Amino acid sequence: MTYELDPVPDGTPVVTCVYCGIQYTGGTPVHGAQVLKDHIMQCDKHPMFSIQQDRLQLRAALANLVGASTLPELYALKLTLLYAPGLKESPDGAAMIGGIDALIISIESELEAEGV
Repeated sequence: MTYELDPVPDGTPVVTCVYCGIQYTGGTPVHGAQVLKDHIMQCDKHPMFSIQQDRLQLRAALANLVGASTLPELYALKLTLLYAPGLKESPDGAAMIGGIDALIISIESELEAEGV
């Protein structure tokens, strides 16, 4: 479990991160599911923190390899590769398209998770 719900002496519920000990009390603006989700991505003691950092590093490396990092750039590059004669059938073209698809999926899933 990532968080524990503990009452403090005055009876106010407190959510405590079991990895770093930070507390969010009930009734404060920061108390709730979104702040806990945000905290997981910022808590360097939480296992998801390193996974998130690794994912960002891999995405940046892949973007450098394909030469594009935004959705419009990626879609434009993919269309160019798909319509270049013989390129999509070549191993390099197929690898490039696969990398572009992986970046698109990564970006779109992050945007969906953010509700954008």
